[in-house]
Amino acid sequence: MELSDLKNIFNRIHEASENEKQDIIDDFLKNNNDLSFLASSGNSHFSYYSAMIISFIGFPNIKGLFPEILEWLQDLNWPGVYEIIETLKKADKEFILPHIENTLEQAIAEKDEMWIGGIKILVELMNISKNDFPNKEIYEMLELSDYHILA
Repeated sequence: MELSDLKNIFNRIHEASENEKQDIIDDFLKNNNDLSFLASSGNSHFSYYSAMIISFIGFPNIKGLFPEILEWLQDLNWPGVYEIIETLKKADKEFILPHIENTLEQAIAEKDEMWIGGIKILVELMNISKNDFPNKEIYEMLELSDYHILA
């Protein structure tokens, strides 16, 4: 899918009435069985429009984008990352927690403190505690990041 296609879909959804939005989203989902192209993150206009469309589609329709969608947390400066975080916050803890844990292990293996920080922010915003993690040691690795939510 091209950037112009994403912009067109975004504009159609953004400008639609509440009743029309769901029809446009349903049509988009029906015509795009594989949404993996939306999961690509990074510093580009494509990423911004992908993030906006992901936020319109919402959870649980984006389950197929896991775990790749968590790569957006690698850099909190990327366009659309906050829309992704807001969308991820709506996920069921039971569903998202194994993906968070695996992604955190990857970030730790890569020594990517910024990515660990993005994951930490999501964990805090979702009120996920150490007790929620099957592997408590992985949770403790969140402390490798200096990021935290300011009250």
